[in-house]
Amino acid sequence: MDIINFLFNTGTGVAILCFGGMVLFLIIAFVAERKTHRMFYNHPEESEEEDEWDDDDDWDDDDDDDEDDEK
Repeated sequence: MDIINFLFNTGTGVAILCFGGMVLFLIIAFVAERKTHRMFYNHPEESEEEDEWDDDDDWDDDDDDDEDDEK
């Protein structure tokens, strides 16, 4: 119980908890990044011709219905 008192009731203990938490999350982030890098490798870039077909500007086709309502 003395260690819990040290960690939560002293400035040094709180600093150790903070830095320990940062190190723990750095390790978790590093491991997760390595796993996702293996799963999603770098794909070759798409050509510009394929980008022309990926036009999402006219995704809302319901605009024509508004003109009918005004009549």
